[in-house]
Amino acid sequence: MKPMPTVVHVVHSLLGGGTERSLIALLGDFDPHSFRHLVVTLRGPGELAGTLPAQVACRPLGTVGRSYSVGMRLGRILRRVRADVIHARNTGCWSDTLIAGLMNPGVQVVLGFHGLDHAGAFPRRSRWVARCAERLGADFAAATHSGRLRLIEGCRVSPERIQILPTGVDVGRFGAREDVAKPAARKYFGFNSDAIVVGTVAGLTPVKRHDILIDAFAPLARMEPRLRLLMVGEGLLRNDLERRVAEQQVAGQVVFAGRREDVPAILPAIDIYVCSSDSEELSNSMLEAAACGIPVMTTNVGDHGIVIRDGVEGLVIAPNDTKALRQALQFLVSHPAERSRFGDAARRRAVDFDIGDARVRYAEFYARIVSRRIRGAAPPTIWFRDPNRPCV
Repeated sequence: MKPMPTVVHVVHSLLGGGTERSLIALLGDFDPHSFRHLVVTLRGPGELAGTLPAQVACRPLGTVGRSYSVGMRLGRILRRVRADVIHARNTGCWSDTLIAGLMNPGVQVVLGFHGLDHAGAFPRRSRWVARCAERLGADFAAATHSGRLRLIEGCRVSPERIQILPTGVDVGRFGAREDVAKPAARKYFGFNSDAIVVGTVAGLTPVKRHDILIDAFAPLARMEPRLRLLMVGEGLLRNDLERRVAEQQVAGQVVFAGRREDVPAILPAIDIYVCSSDSEELSNSMLEAAACGIPVMTTNVGDHGIVIRDGVEGLVIAPNDTKALRQALQFLVSHPAERSRFGDAARRRAVDFDIGDARVRYAEFYARIVSRRIRGAAPPTIWFRDPNRPCV
């Protein structure tokens, strides 16, 4: 009997970021008779490793700092498990994944792009790896249309080499009854029933621009004592953000909840969900909020302006604009009927991004790759030093 094809997913760790949580959700109900999946973390396993499905193993490499042997260790794992596909889940894993693929010519390399952790262009290293990988026959997967365009323009990847594999949200998991979930979530955080809660779920990192959210929220909070800001997530900027809240004299109206794994139970506490990022492809937490029926206010980054249509599921504003963010917040705070309308529309919109559809797309993508390699129709290998096609 022919063994099932094996797909190896490569991530830094399973600490709880959007990319990692979406991977776990994706693997949660994948047809166990179609593919065998293995997750390799370049560093430690992370807190979410324990939530992987029982049939999906996690192999941490435990790397500390930069190590030039990681790719070779990863290559040996591919050989042991007889992998068919190795899928790097973001740019930080690209180079090690490519090295592992070079050690195993029969394994198809897929370089996935879910966004950068900073605004601006791809780092030079990522551009170089992408160009070399394409010439060696790698495929690319982008989570969004915006991400596909960035790969084409920023890394000069050929359009035909890029497959769009949208992220998904488990609509059933995040669609709990509001009359039950909302009071319980508010009680947990000590919010009164008449509180108006603005919330966000994101790592406390520069690209998420929590500082702008705090600056927009503070003057409104000083005028409206019922306002609360709930920030779920952890990161290096926590102390700076807490200090900023204190300076704005709204510390009593802001809750730093830290990293949480019970996001479905927390989200119903929120009345207005905000994504204030200055660079993002598609926020998983934003989709989860939409699935909960929460009106969304987001910056126009990545595919956000496509998923959340301005004036339909919420409000879309320019990034890095504190005044625009404050005005949009003030509108939603002052118009509960509009919040309700946007929230109902957001719940309906989330169905278009159900995780079940995402699994089907991924399964079809992997099946095409495996079939292509079995037929021997993989793209020809062109070595790095082709004088007509420089790597950068």
